Parts: sequence; structure tokens; C-alpha cells
Amino acid sequence: IKSIDIPSSVVEIKKNAFEKCSQLKTVNFSPDSKITSFPKGIFCETSISSITILKNIEKLDDDWCNSTRHLTKIDLHSDNPHFSCSEKSLLFSISLDKIYFASRSLITITIPNSVTSIASYSFQHCDQLRDVIINEDSQLREIGKSAFSGCKALEAIFIPSCVSSIHSSAFYNCINLGRIIISSND
Repeated sequence: IKSIDIPSSVVEIKKNAFEKCSQLKTVNFSPDSKITSFPKGIFCETSISSITILKNIEKLDDDWCNSTRHLTKIDLHSDNPHFSCSEKSLLFSISLDKIYFASRSLITITIPNSVTSIASYSFQHCDQLRDVIINEDSQLREIGKSAFSGCKALEAIFIPSCVSSIHSSAFYNCINLGRIIISSND
């Protein structure tokens, strides 16, 4: 499969639906799509480079973007009331407290102070990501499973004292990560 057009008659796509369709580059949803969520692993190990978050999408499973190393662009429908997009490179909850996805082509990122959670796999395979800036006065509480896994250019990261949970494999295969600085409460 290289391309798929999903008509409006499809109302749900189950987890891992397109997993390992390594040649899949394009998924087009009908403009009047009734799909309301992207489940776990929906595009896992595909070659998709861009995706549209439709106006009806209200839920993204934490690992919806697992192993999407080619995904560099998110188009958010202007009438979607659940998510916000920053320069087509970061996908947030509408309240800007959770990051769901980061473009795999990012080189540097400053995590907004309003973010309390970085979702699982959100920065996975950002191979060129060198700088992740998290301010000391950040509200960040949680770094999800495999959130930064495969960020091969990342050399150091500062984690403020407000972070209470770092999930499994958060920095897995960050082969150049030499320093993780975790601030103390003092």
C-alpha cells in the first residue's frame, strides 16, 4: 500500500491498522470524515510524511505516532476544538498543557512553560534534535514512554524539579546524550 483514501463511511480505525505498511506515504481522509480518534500505533512504521488532524478528531492515544520517523508535518483543521498546532511542527492539547507530537525534523525546541505532559513517542526519532530547552519555572510534570527515544543528536537535557514522572525508555537510543541534569527542590 502506498496511498489510501478513507471515505466518510469509515467511522473508526482500530489500533495498529496500518502498522508496518512501510510503503504507505499518503493517507487522505474525506473532508466530512466521522473519525474521532487516532488509536495506538495507527501509523507505526509507515513512510507518512504529513497528516491532517481532522475537525472531528478529539482523542489521540499517547502512542498514536509511535515509529513515525518520516512524519514532519501536521495540518490541523482550523475548526478542530481539541488541539492546537505551532508552525506545523508541534501538536498540543487546546489548553497547551500536553505535547502530542513534534515534527521529526526539529533541531531545537523550547518547551512552553504551560506544558505539564510530554506524551509517549512525541519526539521519538527526531534525529536532528540537538537542543531541548525546559525552563526552571516550567510546569512540566511528566515525560512519557519513549518520548525522546532515538533523538541521536541530543547531547544534554535539563529536567526541572517539578517533573515527578519519567516513563520507561524516555531517552532510549539517544546515543549522544551525555548529560541529564535533574534540578533538586532546594
